[in-house]
Amino acid sequence: MKPFSTIIIVALFGLFQIIVATSDHLNVVVTPELSKRCEQEIQAIEKSKSYNVQMDLATCIHTAGHIRVALEIYSFIEESFPFDAYVQVNKAAAHLTLGEVGLARDSMRQYFDQVGGIYGSGTPTDTVAAQNGSPCSNASAYKLDCVNALNNFAAIELTDGKNSTA
Repeated sequence: MKPFSTIIIVALFGLFQIIVATSDHLNVVVTPELSKRCEQEIQAIEKSKSYNVQMDLATCIHTAGHIRVALEIYSFIEESFPFDAYVQVNKAAAHLTLGEVGLARDSMRQYFDQVGGIYGSGTPTDTVAAQNGSPCSNASAYKLDCVNALNNFAAIELTDGKNSTA
């Protein structure tokens, strides 16, 4: 994790602005409607900058339909927490929503590379997978992560017309 990574919420002329401050900062304007919809997540991010809190905020923004904003936050999370792979699954879903099939596939491949492969037989670099085993292995307690990833990967393949590999 980058030591000085922060997310700050600032009220400005009735709009909320999420500022992700790193060596390269990211400014995202959030509408009042979105700030109300993601109110809990915004309040949480003011108290904690943990991976889970940042993912909750990005996911809320994503499900509210602000896909590009969510992708910017997912990319920030990816930079800040490079050994946590699941952000790749969310990035893939966002890219697929935008019709960016190649980018979606790239994110899914990165996820599977980080968790030890589609069958969980490789060496994971993801922090949780390295400690607890790949979510894609038969004995995993985290199989749901792999099932979600595989479902997203199938959606990518079907969208790209590759019915035989989905």
